[in-house]
Amino acid sequence: MTDLKVISPLVDLQSYGMEPRLPEVCDASSMNDYLNCPSLYYHRHVLGLAAKGPEAPHFSWGTRWHDVLFTYYHEYSLNDALEVLIDDWPDTLGDLDPKARTLDRMLKIFPKYVEDIGIPAQKAWEVVRREQYFDVECPADNPDCPYPWKGCDLRWCGRMDKISELLRRKHDYVHDYKTTGYLHRHYFDSHKHGIQIPGYCWGASHLLGRLVRHARVDLLHCTKTQFKFEYRDFRYGDERIWEWLQNVKQVWAEIRGVFGLYSDQPELWIKNWNECKRLWDCPFVDVHHTVPLDDRETRMAVLEQDYIVDRWDPSHV
Repeated sequence: MTDLKVISPLVDLQSYGMEPRLPEVCDASSMNDYLNCPSLYYHRHVLGLAAKGPEAPHFSWGTRWHDVLFTYYHEYSLNDALEVLIDDWPDTLGDLDPKARTLDRMLKIFPKYVEDIGIPAQKAWEVVRREQYFDVECPADNPDCPYPWKGCDLRWCGRMDKISELLRRKHDYVHDYKTTGYLHRHYFDSHKHGIQIPGYCWGASHLLGRLVRHARVDLLHCTKTQFKFEYRDFRYGDERIWEWLQNVKQVWAEIRGVFGLYSDQPELWIKNWNECKRLWDCPFVDVHHTVPLDDRETRMAVLEQDYIVDRWDPSHV
């Protein structure tokens, strides 16, 4: 049995060039990291570490899909979108399976998206905001809060891919673009009931000064041999947003509590090893999975060698 006394003293993290501190503002990505694996949250968001090297290919593919949609929904120009796609295509995607995530593949997929989704959208929707970054703070005594409780007592940030109005019903929608190679039966439900999408409705309501109850997840499902487009619309009532609000406030309180106990004790943040390789390699898999718990010297050497301090603040991206 490991002698926990070996790792119980505080670490002089400053001597390794690291400063443990909590993010100034909550967001869905960091909170999901905590719920999936508190140790991942600690390394990425408390120490602010990121793995050296280029972005993972699956993230680059999704980023390019977001970028080409952002360009298209500016003037509904297919040519402008394809030009941006070609000019900004990253080298990191050049080594993948030629039947999957390549420039030629996306150049074939996107015109089909425009035909099936983009052109109908031009007639049915008015784009209100594109790539909307937000950092919203609603104090507990805020009389201008658009929700019935008039004060959310929360600061929340993120980036919404698009806010638009469905013209025939005069409803505001938050849109989120997704890409995946594996579409399980509960894919859309997992997003409907997650942290991100209802948080976008909360943020959009405060930005626009009126209730935004609707959201659409716009999905590209792309495998090595085929692709298809799907979307789902969600509606959130006041009760659902209130539940979301209580959940994120309680999780944030838990994070602050754990930080107060273990800010200088990396090994004592809970590790969920199931997350190390669930969909792809976690950026901290070498730290979580291969370094023994009581081998602090090796663990810190790995962090010094393979990671850099690169704090991610989505409110200032």
